[in-house]
Amino acid sequence: MAGSKKNLKEIIAALKKHPIVLAGCVLLSVLLLTGIIICLWFFVLKPGKGVLSDASVKNKEIKTFEKGAYYTVPESPSEGSIVAYMYDSGVSDRLFTEFFDTDSYMAPKCISSVRMFADYLEDLDEAFGDNYPPYILLGIDPYAAFKQSCSNKETYLKNLEFIRDFCDAHPYCMFLVQYPDDDASFWNSLSGKELEDARLAYITPVREFYDLINVRFIYHSVEEWVLYPQCLRSGSGKKHLSTDVADELLASDIMSLDCTLRVDTVNDVMDDVIEKSSKYEEVFSLYADLSDKKVVFFGDSIFGNYREETAISTFFAEMTGAKVYNLGQGGLSAHQVCSASDPMAVAFDYFTGKTDIGRFDAEVSDFVSYPSYRLAASDLAGTEGKDCIIFVELGLNDYLGYVPVPEYEKSMEYILDTLKNAYPKAQIVTLVPGYVGKYDFGYYIMGEGGSVLPEYRDAALRVSENAGVSYISLTEIPGFEQENWEDYILLDGIHYNESGRYRIAGYLAQYFKDLKV
Repeated sequence: MAGSKKNLKEIIAALKKHPIVLAGCVLLSVLLLTGIIICLWFFVLKPGKGVLSDASVKNKEIKTFEKGAYYTVPESPSEGSIVAYMYDSGVSDRLFTEFFDTDSYMAPKCISSVRMFADYLEDLDEAFGDNYPPYILLGIDPYAAFKQSCSNKETYLKNLEFIRDFCDAHPYCMFLVQYPDDDASFWNSLSGKELEDARLAYITPVREFYDLINVRFIYHSVEEWVLYPQCLRSGSGKKHLSTDVADELLASDIMSLDCTLRVDTVNDVMDDVIEKSSKYEEVFSLYADLSDKKVVFFGDSIFGNYREETAISTFFAEMTGAKVYNLGQGGLSAHQVCSASDPMAVAFDYFTGKTDIGRFDAEVSDFVSYPSYRLAASDLAGTEGKDCIIFVELGLNDYLGYVPVPEYEKSMEYILDTLKNAYPKAQIVTLVPGYVGKYDFGYYIMGEGGSVLPEYRDAALRVSENAGVSYISLTEIPGFEQENWEDYILLDGIHYNESGRYRIAGYLAQYFKDLKV
């Protein structure tokens, strides 16, 4: 020990004789310590405080502010829209670049705290100046923000006061405050005080900012079809809607206010969401377990126009566990299926074993339903339709195309007989056309000497009964009435919206539970 002290004294004495060397050692020590502190900050302390997770950036180059890496602003601001979230979201810049033909500037990282939104908007204010954008989309998680405010309502409102400040300062800018697209599992994971706090957090901003005409609160989970299905969701833990669904929904909401929370309804809406969430297991228990079945959806655009997460076939597959094949093709009529020269007649012949794959490939390969026909025909080959259900939904295009009712009826007879012969062990179910919202509610005669839609419905029922085939009228779906068609049919008056498609799938899934197939 004495030798160590002597050596240390000798080293210090030598350094005093060489001040430049001493200064260099001191500087090196400071730099080393500084480096350790910086590494500790960026790799230990900062994660989870400034940045929650990465989000996709598909917009123009953006400049990161030196004051913080958790948000960015456009390098050259112009007419556009700002998009920023404090939670993972499927929304992309496609919403504004394609739907509204403007630039969009997405914060490339999720802003983890609601207070940081205030800093972010202040910097945007400086960057944009007089060219402030027409839309600002802020994805705020109200329950997370409430907990960040120590679960205190007054502090929570104070932390959200920046919304009022910017709405007042920019009266021509629309602020869209979007809540998370919660699923039922979120609400079911809360209990007691947590549930009360979450409900309060969602309601409070809507009620407190009711007087701001340029702010809207959007919450998609007010609709059951968003709250229940997991097939709509993607990402880690499937906590947010897939990009296509999120973009389409938000575009619709901006234009039509479909899911805007209002001061006079927000309490009832949140109570309804919480109640629906608690009944999730009960609702799914009503659906048949068809995990050992193959289910074919053969029809027109009611099936064919929607082949993704919100399709009737997709919802049905999740509800029942069945393997589904969507053979729907937009514009298809029963008359076409019986026209030998029509490509879709060739497709039907291929599916029922009446033509070879060469002709099918030559005439149908460009159709959107082609892959489904190939897969269905392959999987059902040699089974005679055992453990298979086939839905047949045709008639609207015969009505719209002026096909006489007797000809439609004859075509349906051919289709059902052919399917029965090709797949004698399959269960075939005819879906009879439902309500329409235009064409005088189906009583408009489309062509000279034509018929009204109810006559096509009656014909479909007669054919099904004569063929010994089950049938379901889409006018029987609970909640579907002629007078409220806008609740479940798009404005074109024919095609079902997401809610309508979800209800149809649920009705079909419950139908087979009742049959105990």
